[in-house]
Amino acid sequence: MTDGFQYIDGVGNVSVVNGMAHIDLVVVRPPVVEGGEPRVDSVEHLVMALPQFVRLCAEMAGHLQRMEEKGLIARKEASIDSQSSL
Repeated sequence: MTDGFQYIDGVGNVSVVNGMAHIDLVVVRPPVVEGGEPRVDSVEHLVMALPQFVRLCAEMAGHLQRMEEKGLIARKEASIDSQSSL
């Protein structure tokens, strides 16, 4: 186990294997070559039972709602072009 904190830029792949949620936590690194694409590297792998994963998602949604109510964040409206048509 690591000591201290691990900075995470986001979530990569999320999958379910044998009833467990597997979540890749990623960081974005600068490009190797100037002008190149940044690298997205998986640095940690979180595994949790599905009920706890659902609870985590619900808790995070609640935190986002409270941040929005306090004016700390604002949701972006989806543009017409980005919505898929049926």
